[in-house]
Amino acid sequence: MQEILKVFGVEWELLLVNIVNFGILLLGLTYLLYKPVVKALDERSAKIEKGLKDAKLAEEKLQESESEKMQIISQAKKEAQESVTQAKDLAKKEADKILQEAQAKSLTTLEMARRQAQDEKDAMLKSAK
Repeated sequence: MQEILKVFGVEWELLLVNIVNFGILLLGLTYLLYKPVVKALDERSAKIEKGLKDAKLAEEKLQESESEKMQIISQAKKEAQESVTQAKDLAKKEADKILQEAQAKSLTTLEMARRQAQDEKDAMLKSAK
């Protein structure tokens, strides 16, 4: 086996030293580069997940707010319609009351005018006699 290694120009001492150097380099890079990079990627991934959860929560709250807003607007429209209906009813009652008072006044005025006309007629007849 040693002859084969010598034929190809491989020295086992040098090969062993290179394997040890590669192992030390691999351990050093693992602790100095690989683990910090993996940790940073994990932290970034956690931040992204948290951001997505927060965005989903915000969207749900927005939809809930929109639903509540629509409900409040609907209720306000209903109350406004009731107020308008009440105001119309009150205005109609008031108009009917004013109309009745005006009719009563006109009847009273008409009756007074008839009496006055009758009195004048009677006075003219009396003066003519």
